[in-house]
Amino acid sequence: LVSEYLKHASIKNGAIEAEISEWWQEVRQEYRFDENDSYSAYAKNVIMHWSCRILFAHLIKRFQNCAYEVDKLDYNCTPTQANKIFNKITEQCDFFNVFSPMSLNDILPDETWDSLIELSMFLRANGINTIDQKLLQNILENCINSTRRELNGQFTTPQVLAEILVRITVHDWTDDTIDPCCGTGTIAKEILVQKKSRIGIDKAIKTSWASDKYKVPLQIANISLTSSDTFNKANRIFQKNALSLCAGNRIPIVDPSNGEKIIYALPLFGSICSNLPFVSFESIPRDDRNYIETCTQYRLDGKSDLSFSVALHLSSILKEDGYLGIITSNSWLGTKSGELFFNELKRRFNIRQVHISGKGRWFTNADIVTTILILQKKGNINVNETNFYIWRKSLSELKFNGYYKNKLINAAILNRNENNEVVNSCIYDQDEIEELKQLGLSYNSLFHDVKWVLDLKGILCPISRFFNVLRGSRRGWDKLFFPENYELIEEEFLIPALFNGKDVDFLSVQPDRMGFCCSKDMDDLEKNYPQAYRHIMKFKNGTNKTGEPLSKVLKRSNEEWYEMKPNEISDIFTIMNPNDRIFFGRFQTPSFINQRLIGFKSRDEDVDVELCHALMNSVIMKFFIEAVGFGRGLGVLDINKKNVANCLMLNPMFLSEKSIVKIKTEFKKICNKPIISIEEELIDDDWIKYNMIILEAFNISSYYSKITDSIKSLRKIRKTAREMTTDTYSQNVDSHFRIYEDIEDRIAAEI
Repeated sequence: LVSEYLKHASIKNGAIEAEISEWWQEVRQEYRFDENDSYSAYAKNVIMHWSCRILFAHLIKRFQNCAYEVDKLDYNCTPTQANKIFNKITEQCDFFNVFSPMSLNDILPDETWDSLIELSMFLRANGINTIDQKLLQNILENCINSTRRELNGQFTTPQVLAEILVRITVHDWTDDTIDPCCGTGTIAKEILVQKKSRIGIDKAIKTSWASDKYKVPLQIANISLTSSDTFNKANRIFQKNALSLCAGNRIPIVDPSNGEKIIYALPLFGSICSNLPFVSFESIPRDDRNYIETCTQYRLDGKSDLSFSVALHLSSILKEDGYLGIITSNSWLGTKSGELFFNELKRRFNIRQVHISGKGRWFTNADIVTTILILQKKGNINVNETNFYIWRKSLSELKFNGYYKNKLINAAILNRNENNEVVNSCIYDQDEIEELKQLGLSYNSLFHDVKWVLDLKGILCPISRFFNVLRGSRRGWDKLFFPENYELIEEEFLIPALFNGKDVDFLSVQPDRMGFCCSKDMDDLEKNYPQAYRHIMKFKNGTNKTGEPLSKVLKRSNEEWYEMKPNEISDIFTIMNPNDRIFFGRFQTPSFINQRLIGFKSRDEDVDVELCHALMNSVIMKFFIEAVGFGRGLGVLDINKKNVANCLMLNPMFLSEKSIVKIKTEFKKICNKPIISIEEELIDDDWIKYNMIILEAFNISSYYSKITDSIKSLRKIRKTAREMTTDTYSQNVDSHFRIYEDIEDRIAAEI
């Protein structure tokens, strides 16, 4: 109803459309899972904004006499007059982030406004201010949780994750702490709760800070931070873009006990805890991009996530030797932009710890795999080691089992190298990390014990020494360039091609399709090649999914829109994003490949392609494929042409003729077997025998168990991304806890 009302109003007032359009450009990333329409999303914010103002005003009447102004809301009151009422409340008791108006909130249909007035009158008549405080707080928290899910539930930090982040980041509880991207306040509240239990409510309030760039989530955060013992105390919560925060910023806060406005100078913080925004480089809002462009000291590239710049900027408001604990996407673990980010972190911080989940995603409603970084700003302390932790328990188990949770937290606080049922870790010094990176391994591999790779570097070499590595054709319209009815096209325009590697069953491969490669102009085709001409004309007036003409979107510099050059010819190939099966197939004759494949073309005629094909299918090569990438949200391995080109393989130059013959003989048996998953290979007698023959030929057979252990560990963590953290265990325990809470309430009532 509100959405349609705003749309109709915008027809007569272009400023409304412009306002919502500007807002949508900034926030659409947060709504991509549940809202496609900007007006609908904005309407949701408006309704929640009014509801929170009304509810909170009635809630604080017992503590703030000025809040009784809300009782003036009735059916004769307009939204504009209501805004003035809330402004008056704000002037006397603050809660600015809750009560201040948002743009366009007075453009409401009568039906909606009457419903909001009815809500206020119900709360006034039924005396919400007399309800038991504990019950009221429970109601309020449930409202907040529901609102969080409505606003940005896919990114809201689970409470137990927030608690763990805060407890492993904050080392001095008396020092100032901030969440600069607080959203709806889960982490900010946990900071306050943890401080309150250690240093008391007064000091906790004075040293706990929170900010966010968006108003409505901040409104929820302010309510979340308010409880019976904080109503008359000034929460340090304010609206500001994290990228604009500077020590000394003037922050106005109203003292709710007397209505006096106090200006606080933003301090340097002893610790910062935050769940940084999951915004990829393509979706960075304009205001954030403007801040980033002014930060020329950051040596990042154009494909850096927003969180990279935010994390680096936060070092400027952190004390020397202070701690920064952040939740980020795992995308930095295996990309070039991530490598630049890690190098920039090293310039400013001691990179103390990196944490990942080894049992289920932390954020269940988004296809995002996340990490926690614990960083210490360089000052008097200089630490050369980084500890990579894998959590072996799900968030559900950590939530309901205090022993597990405390064991994990203590291990992190003490920075111990652990290997138990709750957490595993591996420590590397910066020289080891750099050396392993030079060998092509991703940061993702460092969660596992891969130091053994350093022992073997003398017999390894990049694949690119023997092969040119290429990405399959990316022309982008398969029906044109890989026609199903290719028999109807002149043979000279057809080239054997492999369209999809997922259907390949054996390591020796035949093309499954023909690629259409035509560079002739249309006049020549119309006169001399009618079949190719008719094939092209079927697409001339076609459009893509967004309605753009194919003849426009497929056009390339110095190429016709229907042209695909036959230059991606490969001897060997592998799949771009493998899952259970990792293999290298070899074409019986060099063939063309599609964009979902990575190809290998021998550099010269002297390359023994057969031998290289055998070595590329060895267990150590499959380890390297796992180790150069990182797991995506659905569990597939993210690899690309560049990191595969830098991938290492056993150097065939170190093999004797006798060993070469033995390897080739055994590999022929492998080629006659259907391709199976890595897990099946590791228990298959033929594959075990074959891999041992290769390792023995290089005198490294003693490393077999280390290689296989690393593969198993890498794959187990990658596949856990497909698991949900809300499991049967969680549901069962949750229901039991609810029963116990009910019993406790009944006993309390009887007493």
